[in-house]
Amino acid sequence: YIITAGYFLFWLTDIFVWEGINSFISNAAALEKIIIFFLCMYYIITLAKTDDLLKFQKLPGFWIASGFLISAAMGIFAVVAYKYYIQYNLTESGNNVWMFDSIGTVLKFTLIITGFLCYKRNPRLPYQSPTLL
Repeated sequence: YIITAGYFLFWLTDIFVWEGINSFISNAAALEKIIIFFLCMYYIITLAKTDDLLKFQKLPGFWIASGFLISAAMGIFAVVAYKYYIQYNLTESGNNVWMFDSIGTVLKFTLIITGFLCYKRNPRLPYQSPTLL
């Protein structure tokens, strides 16, 4: 709750005081990606301290956190570079660097899908209809 409330206040301040409502809110976007990056790193470090690390490839949380971690890391670079290029009126270069964020998003959802595939399903016989849990 503290992180969410703090980010919300930062976001409002960024919009109405620092960057304005008609521009890309790069400070808030960078902070959002930094928060996600550190939360995912914390999860992976916590996982590394347990015996579950030995079977990490079967843990859905590992794949999901890894997806968000990679996406956030690539997104931090993209937001900082985009702000730099736009600030110096290099719009085409700014748009090209945004490709890193798009690649990070594709990787994020690929790893999230991998995580969902790790969830165990109850085997069913061919004559049984699928049940929703």
